[in-house]
Amino acid sequence: IPYDDLWHQAAVTKHLPHEELTLGQAYGRFLATHGFDPDERDPIRYLTTNTDNPMDNNGSNDTDTVDDELAYIMLRYRQSHDYYHAVTGLPPTVLGELALK
Repeated sequence: IPYDDLWHQAAVTKHLPHEELTLGQAYGRFLATHGFDPDERDPIRYLTTNTDNPMDNNGSNDTDTVDDELAYIMLRYRQSHDYYHAVTGLPPTVLGELALK
């Protein structure tokens, strides 16, 4: 579904109770309610693997490389995180985040 359609769906289904929404409608409502845009997320950073000596904890970044597998997993987690909010109805607050954990 194009992103603009999600905004439209959120407006059209505004009167429906949360329990009657489809996943897409709940997601669209969540994004619209909180002013989120899934395309505006910051890129994944800080997922590195030290290729020198795994037992060496000297803090040197000379041999750190991006771990593509960890970056992929983190990307998928971040992409699905808002769906969890939409399905549960939990707000993106500290309390809502703790409840999702």
